[in-house]
Amino acid sequence: MQHRILTIILSILFFGCVNLSRQNKDINSDISGVWIYDYEINNLYLNDTSSFFKTPQPIVFDFNESGVLNIKNFAFKDTILNWTTKKDSLLVFGGKQYSIFRLNEYDLTLVDFNRPDTFWTYFERPIETNIELSQNEVLELLLSKSWSIEEENKRRWQTDFQFYDNGFMSYRYPILDRMISDSAINIQLEGYGVEKYKDYYFLYQAPDPLSGTGNNRQISQLLEIDSNSYSLIDFGIGINDTLNYFGRSFSQQRLNEIKSKLIGKWHSQNTRDKTYGKYFPNELIETDEFIPFEGILTYQFHENDSVQILIDGVKYSNARWILGNDGNLILFEQTINDEYGKRVYIEPINIMELENDILKVRLFDYNIFLEETSPRRTLLNIFQKFKKE
Repeated sequence: MQHRILTIILSILFFGCVNLSRQNKDINSDISGVWIYDYEINNLYLNDTSSFFKTPQPIVFDFNESGVLNIKNFAFKDTILNWTTKKDSLLVFGGKQYSIFRLNEYDLTLVDFNRPDTFWTYFERPIETNIELSQNEVLELLLSKSWSIEEENKRRWQTDFQFYDNGFMSYRYPILDRMISDSAINIQLEGYGVEKYKDYYFLYQAPDPLSGTGNNRQISQLLEIDSNSYSLIDFGIGINDTLNYFGRSFSQQRLNEIKSKLIGKWHSQNTRDKTYGKYFPNELIETDEFIPFEGILTYQFHENDSVQILIDGVKYSNARWILGNDGNLILFEQTINDEYGKRVYIEPINIMELENDILKVRLFDYNIFLEETSPRRTLLNIFQKFKKE
């Protein structure tokens, strides 16, 4: 009798271990593959997300069946770790255990008890697509046009934007400009990238780590693209919400005419009867912190896409100039290579009027530093009216 009971106990343990092994194999199979790092939220705010904004990071987790985890951060560098599961409820990587709260075909939710506060981390599966283009071909299509979202009432700030070959993109939209207390066109710059990973194409945004240009961190999956349109999933909204964009073509002849008009030397007189911005009233300017510039600002555009910036006839800086696809935006691109590394600074300039000998622009970066040993800023007029030499 005792021998029979012992046999039953051993059988239960054996088949229990076999079942657990099968469960581990099943859950490993469900976890394996590519996941979009969606977002994380502190458990304290889990039931009150009124002030929480879901912002997917430009990161994917690739759980290889061999037990290798590749955390691919498109904005910085990859991290390689090992991963495994314990029982059917714990995921282990980087020496830490995470409780698996939800796992299905589309979603993975982990609970992180490793920090003083408990955090919930959410992942989403990318969708299988069939984009038969190289990464360079996709990028060329994005660079070829200015773009707008189809449903303008959904994201009004995405009704006019374009990509550039230097890793930056610009959004152009009307706002109430606080600097001048009036409505105006705003230019928003963001760092971006296009990456093919496995069979997926990702379009992401991230601030430039050296120059600090940009604010957004997000990732989208590109679903379709051709010469006139593209569609994507913005994981900040949800996997079931597809955004569609259409391209705006502009006459190359018109753009060539604008570039031809700009070639040459332009002078603008800066005076105190023009605005330096409402944040710099005269009583503040009279301090030693800000110096109003009263003199001649000169832009000299060259055919080789270089521009020389002069202050009262003295060279201030050199840059590359880029004309936007719509002919209404100029970017000054300045590359600096020093002990801090190589970085690119972008200065947007909005063209308000361009005639044969008149150029009116709105500056967005109107601070210059004329004293190398002093942090004092010299302020240019926000609006500049140039005359051609």
